[in-house]
Amino acid sequence: MSAPLTGSARKPARLAEKRCGARKTLCLAAFCALAAFPAPAADAEAWLLAASPFETDAPADAAVSKLANEIPSLMLDLLSANETRRVLPDERTRRALAELQTKRQVLFGDLRKAVLGRDAVVLEDRTERALKKGIAAEERKIAAAQKQIDANLAETQALLSDKPNTGAKKKAAPASDTNEAIRLWKGDDSALFTGHRDSEGAPFSSYRLESALAAEKIKGYITGSILAYDGYAAVSATLRVYPGGVAAGEALEIGAVADSHQIARLLANALLPPLLDTQTAKLIVAFPPEMDAGSVRVSIDAMSVQKPAESTAVRSGVHIVSVEAAGYKTETLSMQFAGDTTYRLNFALREASPDVVSVALKKTVPGVFLLNAAVENPSPATITVNGETVLGRFDGETGSPGYFYIPVKLDGARNWKVQPTNYDITAKIETARKIMYASYSALMIAVPVWFYTMGEYQVRYHGLVLGYRLDATDEVEKWKQYSNYAGYGSAAIGLNFAFWLARYLYTTNTVIPGRAKGEA
Repeated sequence: MSAPLTGSARKPARLAEKRCGARKTLCLAAFCALAAFPAPAADAEAWLLAASPFETDAPADAAVSKLANEIPSLMLDLLSANETRRVLPDERTRRALAELQTKRQVLFGDLRKAVLGRDAVVLEDRTERALKKGIAAEERKIAAAQKQIDANLAETQALLSDKPNTGAKKKAAPASDTNEAIRLWKGDDSALFTGHRDSEGAPFSSYRLESALAAEKIKGYITGSILAYDGYAAVSATLRVYPGGVAAGEALEIGAVADSHQIARLLANALLPPLLDTQTAKLIVAFPPEMDAGSVRVSIDAMSVQKPAESTAVRSGVHIVSVEAAGYKTETLSMQFAGDTTYRLNFALREASPDVVSVALKKTVPGVFLLNAAVENPSPATITVNGETVLGRFDGETGSPGYFYIPVKLDGARNWKVQPTNYDITAKIETARKIMYASYSALMIAVPVWFYTMGEYQVRYHGLVLGYRLDATDEVEKWKQYSNYAGYGSAAIGLNFAFWLARYLYTTNTVIPGRAKGEA
């Protein structure tokens, strides 16, 4: 046991404690000062770009095979010189959906494991109390997995739906576009991705390919093909963005096989705008001020827009803008949008005026109505019209489907009659076509015969009149009869052809939806 400290010994000890406390205070202050400054951003958000060797129709040609590896490598080198790219909200949404899908697969595995665990507990040799306790524990695991799957599905629906989410917390993509750093897969432009084929060399399906790319964290993937003839090659390249495999850009160039640098430079220049997403348009959707903004739902390419009054970035190209609101007719616009331009779309929604009408058959035939994609049975069927043309179809148990439409203006009609089709339209059209062509062929034979007999008659008649052949009276009468018979026959065949031509046109016209007959 150590001796107790004397007074002279305690003084150095107290001094050491003060120094130790000062060091602790200094270290804590230094730690707080470092924490006040943000750490350097990690490269986790880097957008990895990769390419695979291009496909070629002449793998035995050494020059073409060399080109299949050189062009994608050169393209990667040229494209990676650009440090950042723009990420639009739709791409963020696809990434969020892919992340939720991966979590669902894991949760489903947990659910399966819990269900099998519960079944295993039932088969175990336990006391009744232990059995109930074990089953209850596994049931809690099953319920927890089901709850997490439901929450995951709610988040997924919130991303897909164009209506505000009232259930789970929405994990939506950013409202505005952001930038990401472009990096090469494995940091080397000569490293080409060859994991797109199986062990036997066959290409993967789209799902397996996306899984292989996701395992390597590749988000941009370039593929291509080469068609070479006599020293020249047509090279096509496609840039796809993952997850989703959306084709962001395509290019086709033709050049000399010996000049791979020029071909690669031209292809890279063509794919550069879609890679960087610099060519984006801004859309602003406006509607009458008297409308309640909260009740209006705006979607662009089936993707919900949360703040339509603010500008939304979209890629250059054709997009479909849809605006719907309760009590108004849905308006849809499809148009081409050019990059670096702001578009203001003013939608003047029209109030809906729903009306209920009945649709019945003129003749009772077993079958069902399909009205605006909804199945209605029996006849008469009721349908709500909203100032728009109603396109319908009747599928009878016999015959071909019959198409019809109800016009926009009802003119007070509440009951509409449709003539059912109780025969095979295709067979009837084919029969009319064959008979029409046969009649035409007969007419093409009859007309020359008529011309021939008429010519023979005219020659003999004028010979008799001019006195060249005074003994040809019987022959003149004979050829006159032949000419008359041939003329009558040609006329009859011509009328028959005209009839079957009209019949054929009328029969083919029956495939066009006919107007239903309205009655008050």
